[in-house]
Amino acid sequence: MLPEKREQEANCRQLSLDMEQLDRRLLAINVEDELRELSLQQQLNAERLHDMLVETNSQIALVGEMQRDHSSASQSTRASSQAISRRIAGLQDPEISRLLRSFVTQLGAEGWKFEERFDSAHNRSVTEKVERYVLGQPSLVVNLSSLRGKICRLFDNQKQSKNCSAEKKDAMRTKARRQRCRQEKLKTRTKIFNKHRAAVVKEFGEDLGNILAKQLMSEEESKGEESPTLVIQEPSWRSSEANAFYARLDQLAAAERTRNSAVARQKVVVLKELPVPEAFSTIFSSRWRRP
Repeated sequence: MLPEKREQEANCRQLSLDMEQLDRRLLAINVEDELRELSLQQQLNAERLHDMLVETNSQIALVGEMQRDHSSASQSTRASSQAISRRIAGLQDPEISRLLRSFVTQLGAEGWKFEERFDSAHNRSVTEKVERYVLGQPSLVVNLSSLRGKICRLFDNQKQSKNCSAEKKDAMRTKARRQRCRQEKLKTRTKIFNKHRAAVVKEFGEDLGNILAKQLMSEEESKGEESPTLVIQEPSWRSSEANAFYARLDQLAAAERTRNSAVARQKVVVLKELPVPEAFSTIFSSRWRRP
């Protein structure tokens, strides 16, 4: 073989080797580029995922805060609704007296011991039960100081009632019934007067001198629920003008009252000798007293 030809073949083999090495280097470069690009893409994806997680956590926190606000608002609304629905009970509120009597009756033998002082250990325990019962009523707001005063008076009244004779008890019931009668009359007549004020004032004048007062009301007596006669006991010192004023209010009330099938009782008016209320001249107009 000619030397030139052998040299050419050697050069070709070298060139082929060089080409293979170049191809391998190019392949390595391409792989590195792809790996670098893949790494960059993964980094970008990781950053996007992080941003998404941050945004999701923010949304979750916002939803949680909104739920807490809603829950707080709901609780506030319920509390406000309960507060609005609760009625403030005054010192003379009949509902308080009814609750006291009812609960004390339910206690039975576990109630007060009247042979002991009101502030004895046992009676204090009973009183605390009564207080908790009334204060726990969901529909009432009760002043504790006023409640304790009413409880003390109830204890005294029941103790007195337990120790008094049957005759005295009957007298006490009669007195209480008359007091309720006067109170109911005052309530009804005041309501009618306020409703027909213009007409009544036109008939009797502006200066009515505290005529709507319990001390001026008459009492009623009957021999029982079935008795056809109702005795109206007017204070003997009350003037005819005062009687006319009350009669007018009673007439207006009767006109508004719903009639039923029951036969109305016959009313018999009698004068009852009663002392003139104290300080009459400073509280009431002289026109309401007989001369």
